[in-house]
Amino acid sequence: MKINNLFKTALVMAAAVPVLASCIKADGDSYAGFSQVRLSATAYANNDRGYMQFMSYGDWRMTVTDGSDWLRPDTLKGIGMAIYTIPVRISQNTTGKARVAKLYIQDINNSNANVSFPMGQWGTRSDGSMGGSPLVKAIKGSDGSEVTLSYDSNARPTSLVISKNGNQLRRLDYVWQDSILTITPESGRAVVSGTITNGFQPEMLTSGTKAVPGTDSVGYYDNQTFIASSNKAINFEEHINKSSEYIAQAVLYTNQNTQLQNADSITHIDSLRYLHHYADGREVKAFMKLDYNGYVDNRMQSVDANQLLLGIEECNPYLLTGLFRSVRSSLLISKASMANGNYTMQATLNNDKSFNTVTVVDPKGGKVVYTFEY
Repeated sequence: MKINNLFKTALVMAAAVPVLASCIKADGDSYAGFSQVRLSATAYANNDRGYMQFMSYGDWRMTVTDGSDWLRPDTLKGIGMAIYTIPVRISQNTTGKARVAKLYIQDINNSNANVSFPMGQWGTRSDGSMGGSPLVKAIKGSDGSEVTLSYDSNARPTSLVISKNGNQLRRLDYVWQDSILTITPESGRAVVSGTITNGFQPEMLTSGTKAVPGTDSVGYYDNQTFIASSNKAINFEEHINKSSEYIAQAVLYTNQNTQLQNADSITHIDSLRYLHHYADGREVKAFMKLDYNGYVDNRMQSVDANQLLLGIEECNPYLLTGLFRSVRSSLLISKASMANGNYTMQATLNNDKSFNTVTVVDPKGGKVVYTFEY
């Protein structure tokens, strides 16, 4: 899939490098113009803020020439010889596609001193779902399993509970701050926290310094250097070290590096190696080749339905809510092939293309139907 010009612009903006501006000599000894223009990374659909930063040599005014209906800088004018960091208010994007606003800053006393630049917003949320997609409040399985979720005004999860036949299996409670995410898991597991990007995404959450024995952690590792440059491999790992329990998912994207740089592209994991080592020594292993016949979109609801593949006991709560979106396929898995048999998944859709039900059949023929509630 090619990146169109809009996405090329957005990717340049995401680098947040100095932009476009210089100073010019005006009448007398005064100067006009702008320098050191920096922008926050391209916003996700559920972002509600960004920033811009620049130095102005003279008095200035700013205009949003396109996109003023969804992007609003806090300040539209100022005096010269000052460095400005200006918050930008952004409406959440429910259009289903990326959009770009255009801004123009001009020196009030010298029209030749001006700078223009774009600020963009993806069509997908930070969790990988489409900006206008409905939020899943509950998933109920025919095997007695249940998932309940709640969200804040930015469509970010605030709580998640996974249970089966009335017994709680996993629980996460999320506290979102400007640059820190803290998650309190179920009883017996340590609170983990870590820094988050402007897009609400962490790279690693830990209960302490990783060098300290007994530290719990959850996060992912990019293994790009170990494979061909056109592919991408990522390891997601959750360590519950106090109980010697850990979960690892090694995923491989084949020939999709370009798409992975574009947050709105459709991407799919081609193979998955799964390992869950329990504290009592039991292990669940699955080495799978993944297929996506029918190209059923997995972005039309807030959760990653592929996490239901191995049953509710192996459903990872961090990945179910798209907290590490690089491990979320945009498509629903149709078949996961293994040496000893296959898993299959099939969905029925609501009118808005969100999932109504997802049916999973395991290699032994066991079937679970999951019903989604919004």
